[in-house]
Amino acid sequence: MHDLFEAFFERVCVAQLPQSKPVRPGEWTFMQTVAHITAAAEIYLHALEETVQGQTFSLPNLRARTDLARLNEQEIAKRSQLPLSVLSGSFLQALQKTAQITQHLDVSELSLPVALPIFNRSLTIAELLDMQIVHPGMLHADQLTRLVGLPPLWKQYSSEFMHRQLARFFQLMSLVYWPERGGTLQAHIKFHIAGPGGGRWSLFIQPVGTFAKEGNFHHPTVTLWSPHPHAFSSFLMGQDRMPWPILKGRMLPSGDLQLALQLGRLFNPT
Repeated sequence: MHDLFEAFFERVCVAQLPQSKPVRPGEWTFMQTVAHITAAAEIYLHALEETVQGQTFSLPNLRARTDLARLNEQEIAKRSQLPLSVLSGSFLQALQKTAQITQHLDVSELSLPVALPIFNRSLTIAELLDMQIVHPGMLHADQLTRLVGLPPLWKQYSSEFMHRQLARFFQLMSLVYWPERGGTLQAHIKFHIAGPGGGRWSLFIQPVGTFAKEGNFHHPTVTLWSPHPHAFSSFLMGQDRMPWPILKGRMLPSGDLQLALQLGRLFNPT
């Protein structure tokens, strides 16, 4: 992941690719997006470092999940005057330091809880490491490249790596579910992604929490089928908004369509 982003930023800097303006209301610019993934990578790194050292990680302006949107804007503003070379360097350094720490972790440490109140429960160190990879590599991989006229980074992933990224994503997706918004909802959401790197994953929603499992589980409340991982990623990461994925054949829902339309609200990180 580090090498992939290093090559991407080098290409942007050397070629001086023009940065297009966001086309959607409220969407970040390229530099704001780079500032965001840099801030997140550094926060995840600091949380990892302090947890491994037996300390409780905390941020004074992050006390609850509802603080996340404001925190994002504050962290972007703090980096608004930094050039791309500095931002990308800090981001890559955070990834590299995370990898170095990971090499020395034992199995018991991977299950240590991390105090990071931006999810519906505490993370483990293993989940935090997954987030360090998935956040830039899936959640913002299209947003970054589209603003400089390049294809999404995930198109460079091997089938095996894409499958692992999707598995990480669905596990972490269960952590951003909002029980406050779902209320008494109990549902089984099945994702069937065809093609190389795809697979079947299910999210099981319950009032007390949500969990994800890989496999072909029966009797879903709603099923979302996609012809290949790239089409699914384009939809889920915001490149395509409903109903365009359906009209383009990139997404086929079946079952409780009303629930399908609520997924964005139920699983929005902010």
